[in-house]
Amino acid sequence: MLQYETKRLLLKTEFETSWCKILDFYEKNKQYFEPYEPTRCKDFYTPSYQLKVLSVESQLTKSHSYLRLWLYLKEDPKTIIGTICFSDIFRQSSLLGYKMDEAYTKHGYCYEACEKGLSIMKTDYHLNKVVASVLPHNLPSIHLLERLHFTNRGEQKDLIEINHTMEKVLLYEKYLT
Repeated sequence: MLQYETKRLLLKTEFETSWCKILDFYEKNKQYFEPYEPTRCKDFYTPSYQLKVLSVESQLTKSHSYLRLWLYLKEDPKTIIGTICFSDIFRQSSLLGYKMDEAYTKHGYCYEACEKGLSIMKTDYHLNKVVASVLPHNLPSIHLLERLHFTNRGEQKDLIEINHTMEKVLLYEKYLT
């Protein structure tokens, strides 16, 4: 297990033994996440699906091509409040994704976690660039990326299926210097 700390947070990898609290996190925030996320398969909210995902994530993390960190408050190290994810780690670049439990938004936790994650990508993974996609109407996410000094590179060429609708997304990137 990998674990990192910030001023207020614990960021750590979780694998098969944590499927129950991860499933609880997703179920609790289902309505909040769905307008912004790719359409979920019908099995997404099942223990077996989450176990499979955690197993795959474990293997990808070991191969240094993926890193998902689950976020916890230091004062409550048993309750997941969010996650950040660096996927497609390849040739010195990566994709960034993140989500916060609705009850923990607007407190700067996602900014704090992403800032730490970007530092990890630079120092431990030796990446030069991180990219993120965001829906044009997801203003809190756009604000977060801009606060993290990502640059808007315009619309992504391909459409992405979000909540059963094909959507255009904006592409943001940050060079890690």
